[in-house]
Amino acid sequence: MIPGIDLHHGRPDAIVPWDTLTGFVILKATEGASWKDPACVARAKRCRDLGLTVGLYHFWRSGVDVRGQFQNFSVVADAAGLAPGDMLPAWVCACARKREP
Repeated sequence: MIPGIDLHHGRPDAIVPWDTLTGFVILKATEGASWKDPACVARAKRCRDLGLTVGLYHFWRSGVDVRGQFQNFSVVADAAGLAPGDMLPAWVCACARKREP
């Protein structure tokens, strides 16, 4: 197993164990068609400087234009320098299910 960590806006830099990270880091980049994680680009650089493999993910929102969501992710991926050697981008889909009584 390769060790790694998921970093997103809900996990402040102050609590990230930067000195013990190994393996890979997957960063939340975007959500929907407009939200961008304000820490993503800087974190991608910091992780690369630490020698970690970097990946980015998008949190998909149903009912939101797919092209707009892809464009939103593409802007951040470009700014973060997503390139060959990084992990493949991922789209997270957490769809709500109607519960049976």
